[in-house]
Formats: sequence, C-alpha cells, structure tokens
Amino acid sequence: RGFWGIGDLRAARDSLREALEVLRTTSEPRHALNCGTWYCVAQLQYEFGDYEEALASATRALDVGYQAYGRDHPFVSTSLTVRGASLLRLGDADAARECCERALESGQRACRHLHEDIAVARGHLAGALRIAGERAMAAEHLTHALEELPRLCGDTTRVAMVAHLTWAELMRDQGQLESARQHCEAALHAFQRSYSEAHPGCLPALRLLGTLEREQGDSARAVETFREAVRCAEQAELGRHPDALSCAQQLAELGRRSEGAPSRPSKIRAKRFIERTVEHAQAAARRMPWRRKR
Repeated sequence: RGFWGIGDLRAARDSLREALEVLRTTSEPRHALNCGTWYCVAQLQYEFGDYEEALASATRALDVGYQAYGRDHPFVSTSLTVRGASLLRLGDADAARECCERALESGQRACRHLHEDIAVARGHLAGALRIAGERAMAAEHLTHALEELPRLCGDTTRVAMVAHLTWAELMRDQGQLESARQHCEAALHAFQRSYSEAHPGCLPALRLLGTLEREQGDSARAVETFREAVRCAEQAELGRHPDALSCAQQLAELGRRSEGAPSRPSKIRAKRFIERTVEHAQAAARRMPWRRKR
C-alpha cells in the first residue's frame, strides 16, 4: 500500500503478488496477522479496479479476523469497509450498506478516533443510500464525514475524496450539474494535492468529472479530462480499470460526434483507440501471474 501511495504501481503489484504467495503457502492460514495481510491485499485489488478479487480477499480477512480478534477490532472494521466498497462497485447496494454500517459500528466501539480506512465507509454508505433513494440520509452521512475530518486518525484524503464524489453523484441525480462538478473538482484537487496529478487513484474523479462536463455540453473540456484519465491509466498499466474503460469509451464517442456523421476514418480511429487500451491491459495482465483468469 505504501508503493501505491507514491504511485509506484509496478512495485505495488510485485508486493501484492508476494503477499498472495505467502498467504497461499503459509502453514497457519488462520493466523491473526493474516487478517491484516488479506485486508491490504483486498485494498490494493480494489484500487486496481479488481472488485471481485477485492471482495473475495476482504471476505477472507473477515473470516480470519472474526476468529482471531472478535467482532470489534480495527482489522475487522477495515475489512468490512473494503468489502462494502467492492459490493457497491459491483452493484449490490443492499449488501454494501450492511457492510458499511457494521464497519462504522465496529470501528466506533473499537477506536477512540476512527482511522481513515474505517471512516471512508461513511462515504460508501452514503453511496448505497443514494442508490436506494434515501437522499436525505445520504446527505446527512456525507455532511458528517466532512465535518469529522479533523478528528480522524491517519490521512483524511481518501475520506474527503469519497465524500465529495458521492456528493457529486447526489447532486447529479437532482439535476444540479454545476454543484456536482464543483464537488468532483474538490475531490480531484484534494487527491492530487496529497498524492500527484498522475496518480491512478484519480481515475474515479476524472471519469465522473468528464461525464459531468459532457452532460453540461462542454465537450472540449470533457475530451481533455478523458484523455488525462486514459494517459494516467496507460502509464499505470491499468487499462482494464472500469473507470479507464469508461473514459476510453466516452472519448471515442465524443470523437465520432465531433466529426458529424460517423465516417469510416472516424470509426477506424475510435476502434484503434479502444484496441490500444485493451492491448495495454492485456500486456499488464500477462505481467501479473497472480491475477485470476476469467
């Protein structure tokens, strides 16, 4: 996770592969320390956009954590958070809500000051509530998440980013695109200030920001935003990240639309763009033997 924090994705993948190998070959698979290791594996898989793998690893972390520590321990709370976030990205909002609520309840009992890895669950919980149509309750959780930032333990950047992005989605649902765009820009600036402008953690914010710019009719700016996202993903060898693929698809669509009727050359350019993105993803996958074959 330290390598991911500084944007060294190659080193992060190498460490992740080594951790998985240790977990698979250990003679004590339910050792207490393995809960934290499985959690870190799940968190990295989530950041790489491998949500199904992250869900499986977080579930393993919980299985070990419950037996080693009981229900109220920070490792259990953080594992619940990653599990809830993964479920939310996979479309199971009800299960995500349950996990995030349990993460916050467990974390509040176990910690005097919530750690960032637990506090971020409030933003994901708000996302699940938004999907369920409970917008007022979602807004309350987001307000609470941002107000509590000074009292959190650890780096608050991810907590602020998730809260602002969920606010942006909430405003977008209500047709308040300019307000949504402002929240999205706040999330992006907060992350880039703490990490870097080219860090792959920016992908969710760039994808949403470009989508909002496109919906506002600002196609030129949307194209710039999507290109930035695709460059970031290609440099990090994350061409198959769901947000990167979304940006690539929308960029190709904007390219066709800007040329009017979809002529054969524009179709060829769009096709080549998608093919190049997929080629980068396949090359990255071949360098990662630990990935589960689909």
